[in-house]
Amino acid sequence: MCSLIDGCQSLNAEAKKLEDSSMYLSLASTKPEMEERNPSSGKNTQNLGSFSVSKDSFQILTLVCSTKLTQNVDLLGLLKWRSNTSLLQQNLRHLMKVEGGEVVKFLQDTLDALFNIMMENSDSETFDTLVFDALVFIIGLIADRKFHHFNPVLETYIRKHFSATLAYTKLTKVLKNYVDNAEKLTEQLLKALKALEYIFKFIVRSRVLFNQYVLPSHSEFCGFEKIFISMFSLWSIVIYLKTGLASRLIYLIELAHFSLYRDYFTCCVCVCLCVCEDCREILLPLMTEQLKLHLENHEELDSCCQLLSNILEVQIFVCLSHVTSDFLMETFIMFKDLIGKNVYPADWVIMNMMQNKVFLRAINQYAAVLSKKFLDQTNFELQLWNNYFHLAVAFLTQESLQLENFSSDKRAKIFQKHANLRISSQHPAGPHKIKFIPEMVGPILEMTLVPEIELRKATIPIFFDMMQCEFHFRRCFQTFENEIITKLDHEVEGGRGDEQYKILFQKILLEHCRKHKYLAKTGETFVTLVVRLLERLLDYRTIMHDENKENRMSCTVNVLNFYKEIEREEMYIRYLYKLCDLHKECDNYTEAGYTLLLHAKLLKWSEEACAAHLTQRDGYQATTQCQLKDQLYQEIIKYFDKGKMWEEAIILGKELAEQYENEMFDFEQLSALLRKQAQFYENIVKVIRPKPDYFAVGYYGLGFPSFLRNKMFIYRGKEYERREDFEARLLTQLPNAEKMKTTTPPSEDIRSSSGQYIQCFTVKPILELPPKFQNKPVSEQIVSFYTVNEVQKYQYSRPVRKGEKDPDNEFANMWIERTTFVTAYKLPGILRWFEVLSVSAEEISPLENAMETMQLTNEKINNMVQRHLNDPSLPINPLSMLLNGIVDPAVMGGFTNYEKAFFTEKYIQEHPNDQEKIEKLKDLIAWQIPNLAEGVRIHGEKVTEALRPFHERLEACFKQLKEKVEKQYGVRTLVTITSAFMHSSLIIHGCCSSQLACMHHISSGWTLTSQYKQITMNYYTYSLSDLCVACLSAFVFVGSWLPLLVSSSLSWDLVSSCSLGNAMHYYLSMLLYKDKLL
Repeated sequence: MCSLIDGCQSLNAEAKKLEDSSMYLSLASTKPEMEERNPSSGKNTQNLGSFSVSKDSFQILTLVCSTKLTQNVDLLGLLKWRSNTSLLQQNLRHLMKVEGGEVVKFLQDTLDALFNIMMENSDSETFDTLVFDALVFIIGLIADRKFHHFNPVLETYIRKHFSATLAYTKLTKVLKNYVDNAEKLTEQLLKALKALEYIFKFIVRSRVLFNQYVLPSHSEFCGFEKIFISMFSLWSIVIYLKTGLASRLIYLIELAHFSLYRDYFTCCVCVCLCVCEDCREILLPLMTEQLKLHLENHEELDSCCQLLSNILEVQIFVCLSHVTSDFLMETFIMFKDLIGKNVYPADWVIMNMMQNKVFLRAINQYAAVLSKKFLDQTNFELQLWNNYFHLAVAFLTQESLQLENFSSDKRAKIFQKHANLRISSQHPAGPHKIKFIPEMVGPILEMTLVPEIELRKATIPIFFDMMQCEFHFRRCFQTFENEIITKLDHEVEGGRGDEQYKILFQKILLEHCRKHKYLAKTGETFVTLVVRLLERLLDYRTIMHDENKENRMSCTVNVLNFYKEIEREEMYIRYLYKLCDLHKECDNYTEAGYTLLLHAKLLKWSEEACAAHLTQRDGYQATTQCQLKDQLYQEIIKYFDKGKMWEEAIILGKELAEQYENEMFDFEQLSALLRKQAQFYENIVKVIRPKPDYFAVGYYGLGFPSFLRNKMFIYRGKEYERREDFEARLLTQLPNAEKMKTTTPPSEDIRSSSGQYIQCFTVKPILELPPKFQNKPVSEQIVSFYTVNEVQKYQYSRPVRKGEKDPDNEFANMWIERTTFVTAYKLPGILRWFEVLSVSAEEISPLENAMETMQLTNEKINNMVQRHLNDPSLPINPLSMLLNGIVDPAVMGGFTNYEKAFFTEKYIQEHPNDQEKIEKLKDLIAWQIPNLAEGVRIHGEKVTEALRPFHERLEACFKQLKEKVEKQYGVRTLVTITSAFMHSSLIIHGCCSSQLACMHHISSGWTLTSQYKQITMNYYTYSLSDLCVACLSAFVFVGSWLPLLVSSSLSWDLVSSCSLGNAMHYYLSMLLYKDKLL
């Protein structure tokens, strides 16, 4: 096979298959060779022995090339420039004449050579321009369609092989020189602009490499800024020369191939040149023609869209220079309407973002026009600015821009492509700020509540600006404060705001206020106020949809108490009705009545007109405060009636009756009200109301919300609700909570733990009898109401053993640790529970505990007896259980344990100071017998035949008990009284224990005349005031002269030892009833 030279070659063709390859190889390969072997033959065949071969031929064009070796002298001279540096300038110029195919084959080597020349001559600028031009020439070759497939090679070179760390300094200098001298170097500049994309890529990559291997230096990289300044200077020259260089720009646009160049350059042309009308007339037709061409060919659509957007923006800007306020007003309204209607579905994220970018650009353009034309004193229009601000807020708060609602991946993609449009909008301000207060407080608050930290940081300071502005004009910022509190309530309840917002609000505003001379103190007070409100509102919103309505009620009360504290009556009433609605849902009619009563107390019995905030419910048709208070009282009385709180209903009824009788003269309403009151009085006496239990509940641990955390509350149980049921209900609402097994105060470890611990136990309400009932004979039915209502103090007694345990008698060393709890308010109230404000503890000795137990037992027997006397229809079972539990000696040993513990000689010797208490205990034991006797008598009258054996056993046990007690402690006998007295009950409620005991002594004197002297001697253990109360009470009910006779026979030593007031009280009591003596 012969070697071929470059050029056209004529080769023979043979289609026959030769079995012997050696014969084939011996044939002529080219036509000239065949003609040389057979010069005389005219046929197109050649003979090879017995074979005849065809003389057909074909032509090919051959070119031998190498990717490592070149024969081009100019290119070779550049690649081996170090061998002869004197010819370097000549070689750089000749490179731009080399055929493109030869250059791209050695693209990497050529670029390495160019940048090596530049770097090895870094101290000189001799070759910088030639190297830059050569680089522009190579980039231009790559841009040609013929070598377009070499683009990836150039990109790869920049990313992986380019290593000139200082090339950016020289490239930027040459490019700046071309831009600065655009008039002289127009041709070179045009070529450089065409290659601008890759020129910048080389510059940026060089700077990145420089940062990686050399300490960064900002001053050395200022070339970019100078280039851009120079380019804008170029645009200024063009505007000055107008049509002269505008035609050059047309040529430049026609030569553009790279989207980066077109995006940048046409944007500059649109913004800077099209303002000049002459240039616009030349450039805009060409731009639209180029756009049409590229769009029809579906080329570089993204760049075309961007260019079209820029052109439209310029046209809008030109139009806006002649815009009117009416046009802007209508446009703002239209934009706000479009933003609110969500033209595209929510899942069309790309379209929504593109729409928002258009909105944002327009809003910013409008901001510029507003600031320029409608901000001065002459042309300022408040409504126009208000509409603009509302548009800006609507844009920022629209649903499609709440990126926090998207998934993390989608949010990242949106940030990458569209950035965060919410922090790109402009909000101009001017000298008319005071006119936007308070109207714009709400919209700006809504804007600051958008959950974007940068937006919050940028907008929260506007609040301080408003504070400062109002303070400057009015010397306070009360209007701003009132408005932000009102709007904040609505916004947080609507779902906006969070803990981060509260922290940022506090931090940013405190920083600004503390720097201000006059707002340091008042500003800090305001910030603290708003932060406290935010805490309560966030708690309220957190549990607003919680199934646990009790927590919702607690948070509601926290908020309304806050508004009451800061005297925001409108918001206070608003939350009162929220609480009332919750109570009605739970059938808490008593609490609903107390809640409405708080609203009624804000009103007067006057004809003063009702403010709008006082009538927040449509159900009230009232124009004056008197009318509204009347309607509220009627509704409250209805709730109290449903809650069996007739005492409270009567109090309101009396006040209302006074108005009907003496002010309104509405006798018809008065008669109806009085009939209702009469029914309430009857209910009090005849209807038995269940007594609810009270429970102390402690919430310990950091796992509870702030309004419960490490706090104790007293709960009012529901009717017939036992502690076990209450606990089960409580734990159901708090499934993660753990019930504590002890009633002792929790340790600090439990309080600071991250869990939830609940402590629950029953407490006893302490009776606080109203003053009008004190020291007066009052029916047990009347007093029983106050034993579980209108109470604020509660006791819990826990047994504590001191000393060694006595196996025979555990009462001897059984002390009582009594804890008293005081709540913030009386129960019942606007809640079924209130927080405990104070806790105190005391210890009760075993003897004192025994005395209290006996006294409570006697009172329990007496109360039961009186109930059966008042209502014979009562069932007998409770009475049976009570009597059997006392007279049966097998039950806890009865008072026998007290005798063993305290009546022994040993105890008396060890505790000589307890002698008086021991005597009182014996007296209480003795007085239990007549009470039991009356109970057994009633039981015998009401017992059925089925229970007759039980009653007989009861009588036998009582007989034994009576004989024993009367033998050891004396006989006590109750006075025999009339049936009328039976119905009024001889119960002196409100008297202290000494008065009650004295009363028993006096009563015993009525029939035990033989023991008269002994009885009168016992009076010396009581005070004169006790005697007065007891004697007078007995005298009133019995009509007997004997108690007064007994009391008058007392020693004058007693009278003289009392105060004058007590003595006068005693003798006045006798005189008031002197007719009884006669």
